[in-house]
Amino acid sequence: MTMGGRWEVFLAIPGIVLTCSSGARAQSCEPAAASVISVQGDVEVSGHDRADWRDVQLNQVLCAGQQVRLMAKSRAVLRLPNETLLRLDEGSVVTLQPVAPEKPAWLEFLRGAVHIISRVPRALNIRTPFVNAGIEGTEFALQVGNAETALWVYEGRVLFENAKGQLRVGGGEAALARAGRRPERRIVVKPRQAVEWALYYPPLLDSRSESYPEALRPAVLAYRRNDLTAAFAALDGVPEGARNARYHTLGAGLLLSVGRVPEAEGHLRSAERLDPKNGTAYACARSSPWCGTSKRKPSSSPQRRCGWPRTRRLPMSPAPMPSSRPLRSRKRTRASRRPPS
Repeated sequence: MTMGGRWEVFLAIPGIVLTCSSGARAQSCEPAAASVISVQGDVEVSGHDRADWRDVQLNQVLCAGQQVRLMAKSRAVLRLPNETLLRLDEGSVVTLQPVAPEKPAWLEFLRGAVHIISRVPRALNIRTPFVNAGIEGTEFALQVGNAETALWVYEGRVLFENAKGQLRVGGGEAALARAGRRPERRIVVKPRQAVEWALYYPPLLDSRSESYPEALRPAVLAYRRNDLTAAFAALDGVPEGARNARYHTLGAGLLLSVGRVPEAEGHLRSAERLDPKNGTAYACARSSPWCGTSKRKPSSSPQRRCGWPRTRRLPMSPAPMPSSRPLRSRKRTRASRRPPS
């Protein structure tokens, strides 16, 4: 299917369920096009005329025609009326569209990266440049650049097509569609790295401002207020002479809180170089060469790099969600060990 104008992509996506609680800013639209269930960093939403941009609020209701954009070092999660969950990375821009009862929701994904996990048979249509895709029961990631759209499928099947041709993409496969060219399959050694930014990392920061040098305290105080934009700005303003190992471990913790793993690794390398006895940098270097000078074999799981605990693929939330799987004890009761009479 070919779209008119610059839009040539169509994505059909089922949804998943997630709950969240907090105050929301009221909107005068019915039905709502989406709601905001997680915000980290600088995320804005436009008015209907695209001229008035305001900061997004947690649990804010969004209306058709509004556009959401994410600045650098930011993440957000939107939930659509059909229970589809969209995890948006920094630099993403998405336009919401009207919702019709008993029909698939749809939106325009202009640029950036999105991670979607689908478990129920309800569809979402996404328009992006360069390609169309039909998806059923799928977990996948999509990245839209200036001249191409990349797709990673983790579970399920995707029909990737445009005016030049079509391609069926299954779980564990990836594809790429460039402007004016047929979609093509590509080999990706570590497909999960495409959604590394969406992982939740337990906080590494010591939030006691008094434990930091004076130059670093404004960034720590901003972090405690949950104002990550101000925290990064304060960190950028630290003089070169004060950028010691504590500066770099603080920067790494802030970056991990918004999923910027490669940048965090760079800070930890610098911390280890400046202070080989620094506890955070030392633990990181001993567990993986991605963050220091250790020669040990790197972990195949990006969650386990740098000595951080294994994490589940969760939406960006203040704390990990409890597992719904019941725990089983390995100890058998005395009754279970008795032979049958």
